[in-house]
Amino acid sequence: MPKRPKPDDERARHEPVEPFDTLHKLNLEAGQIRPGEFPTERFVAFIDILGFRDLIERMFSDEPTLFKTVLDTLEHSKWMAEAPDPENVRAVTAFSDSVVISEGGRFGMAGVIATVRAFAGELLKRGILCRGGIARGRTYHANGIVFGEGIVRAYDLEHDVALTARIVIAHDVAPSIHFLIDDPIPLLKRDADGRLILNVFNYFWTRAEISSENAVSGDHWGGAVDEPGLLQARSGLIDALSRAQSKSVEKPRILEKVIWAVKQFNETLQQVQGSQIPPIDVKL
Repeated sequence: MPKRPKPDDERARHEPVEPFDTLHKLNLEAGQIRPGEFPTERFVAFIDILGFRDLIERMFSDEPTLFKTVLDTLEHSKWMAEAPDPENVRAVTAFSDSVVISEGGRFGMAGVIATVRAFAGELLKRGILCRGGIARGRTYHANGIVFGEGIVRAYDLEHDVALTARIVIAHDVAPSIHFLIDDPIPLLKRDADGRLILNVFNYFWTRAEISSENAVSGDHWGGAVDEPGLLQARSGLIDALSRAQSKSVEKPRILEKVIWAVKQFNETLQQVQGSQIPPIDVKL
């Protein structure tokens, strides 16, 4: 005779499963990294660290103090690549001055954006700019090996479309951005050419916890600007601008990239109410 179920078991069997839990489970099933199996669709970011060769040259010529900056940057990339992912959906591979970040599943785009945002923001604190592309496609990314449609499309965006110090998002990826909070410093924005880009300066906006007293209902959660972080980025951008201007004759493209980033920084300051940080004069 079968055992009669306990009341708790009976209740659990009849209680409806929360929609979020169902979606999360389906997302994990779709996004799992499966070494040795044929590639599934993933969201992929290809990020190139700008001016890295110049950093190396300067370090070995007359600025040995840059050794710490170079080491910190590479260690940060290595830490990202080796950081554990209990859900087994995210993969990061760092090589030379480039980083590839991918995540599978229906909500993989949110994970890629969050990881790229943090990586680019930490580089900004060190005065280092990056350029990149975010795309989607069948991609194999496991055990440090990455190849497939997604990585090719992301690389093409970085190489052929980004051009300046920006991270461009592929047109067909935009519909996969399911949930977006209207932060004072927007996470995504349209550039002058109409391309959707990741606004890395959003990294310096710390969103309030939804249960905190500072949280606001609706699409605005509230929060605070990371002024020390923005000041670090400002210092690094001023240094990069000064060096780019001194080499503007032989390397005009570098100056264009830095000026673009400086203008993005100044625009960010206008979006933050009450900030006492002065904008950067591009005529320095």
